Amino acid sequence: MTAAAPARPISGMSPLALASYGAFGLPLGFLALPLYVTLPDFYARHHGLGLALIGVLLLVSRLADAFADPLIGRWVDHMRAGKGYGTAIVVSVPLVACGFAGLFLAPPLEPLAASAWLLGLLLLSFAGFSLGSIAYHAWGVELASAPAARARVVGVREGFGLAGMLLGALVPQFAGMAATSALLAALLLLTSAWLVLGTPRPATRPSGRVAPASWLLPLRRPGFSPLWSVFVVNGIASAIPATLMPFFVRDALGAGDWIGPLLALYMVTGAAAIPIWVWLAGRIGLARAWLASMALAIVTFAWAFFLPGQPPEAALLGFAVVCALSGIALGADLVIPAALLAGIIQRAGDAQSRGGSYFGLWNFGAKLTLALAAGLALPLVGLLGYVPGAPAGAGGLAGLAATYCLLPCLLKLAAGALLWRSRAALAGD
Repeated sequence: MTAAAPARPISGMSPLALASYGAFGLPLGFLALPLYVTLPDFYARHHGLGLALIGVLLLVSRLADAFADPLIGRWVDHMRAGKGYGTAIVVSVPLVACGFAGLFLAPPLEPLAASAWLLGLLLLSFAGFSLGSIAYHAWGVELASAPAARARVVGVREGFGLAGMLLGALVPQFAGMAATSALLAALLLLTSAWLVLGTPRPATRPSGRVAPASWLLPLRRPGFSPLWSVFVVNGIASAIPATLMPFFVRDALGAGDWIGPLLALYMVTGAAAIPIWVWLAGRIGLARAWLASMALAIVTFAWAFFLPGQPPEAALLGFAVVCALSGIALGADLVIPAALLAGIIQRAGDAQSRGGSYFGLWNFGAKLTLALAAGLALPLVGLLGYVPGAPAGAGGLAGLAATYCLLPCLLKLAAGALLWRSRAALAGD
């Protein structure tokens, strides 16, 4: 008995079907800033936990989350073979909604109980997020086959995700965490229902089962390991400025009041640039378009190095341009790597059986970049003499500027060199 041939990826999706797929990215993006930015300050102020303790609990939960992703990806593959990706997404929704609400609507607790509450609810939230996002990304692989079409699917998804990040930045400030939790739950319910009911469903394998295989199988597929390496190095290069941006704007440029608007400018230009990168990828190929975005980011951050010491108005205006240009480069980072990965999965014949395993390892890499960026950048600026709140002209500010501006350039150059060397493995795109 011969195995059934994989079904072709779905093509020719209508704008409505694309929107039904992409919309679930909205609540997934919504989670980011409250969990990564608001949460530490919230537990310090409302529950009296020390920042060092909060940092340890966040590190433990994020490491557990990262190392669980490959295993969750393998489980998603089994679910896809039976009941489909929709089941995994439906299971993830209450985990995320309840975990998020529990984190921010916790009752008054003693420090020890608050610590256990924080760790437990973080693990619940991260598990739900990983389950939903891995199934969601794997589903997207089966929606398009041509490189430009894959970029379009990813672009719609990431555009909704950036819109969600903007909402996540604004709603807690103006509506409070109770309303934020309720809005997130509503968005999760509505968009997951639209996703399951409105997005084309991939063909189910006749066997209903996935042949046993290691969750490390993607590492043996042509192109995956080189692409994963580029993704991680480039991700660290992008995460370092994200980690240091508030310090650079406040202390090196003296524009602390503008941190919020500058972040919004960065995200808005990133979302606006997504169609440009989708179009460019269709003209010159995914890998070349990604190389172009890396070159843009390098020029932009090299220029940013010369902004400290300029008159305040000129420095602020110059950095706004930096945020806009780096936001444009961000649009490529959001679309192109995932589109390249989708091509590797399809050429390996794994779209119907191993997509979750690929995205489990992919998500592990994404979370690793955040940990490595913080673990590299924050100690480095400390060693270079930077102290938060340092006055203008302090010696440590030069080290801060070099780490914020020049270190990402070096890492982007390394990522570009790796991508150039890997172009043969990605030749299908």
